[in-house]
Amino acid sequence: MIEWNHREPSYLRLALHGEPARIIGRGDPYLPPEIVAAGRTPRGHPEGLREAFANIYAELAQERMARELGDTPPAFPYPRIEEGAHTMAFIEACLASQKTGGWVEVASL
Repeated sequence: MIEWNHREPSYLRLALHGEPARIIGRGDPYLPPEIVAAGRTPRGHPEGLREAFANIYAELAQERMARELGDTPPAFPYPRIEEGAHTMAFIEACLASQKTGGWVEVASL
C-alpha cells in the first residue's frame, strides 16, 4: 500500500506485504542519490507540475547532448512512449474491471 496526503506532501507512507509500514520523506539521506537529485525544493515546500516537467526536460536535454557529442547517453528514467501506452492499458483494464466487477488482464504491448 502506498499512501500520500496533500496536507503532508513531503512524506509517503509505504507498507509492503510482510514488512512494517514506513514513512519516506523527501530528501531523506538513505534515498538513492538520483531520487534526492530529482527534488528541487527542500522538505516543507510543495513541489508540483513545474518541477516534474523541469526534471523531464533536463534529462531529455542531457541525453540529446550526449548523443550529439557522440557520447553514450545516460540512462534516465524519464517517461517514454512505452510507459504511456502501458499506463493507458492499465487505465482501460481498471475501467473494464470496474464495469465487470472482476479481475481483468492488462493488455500486453
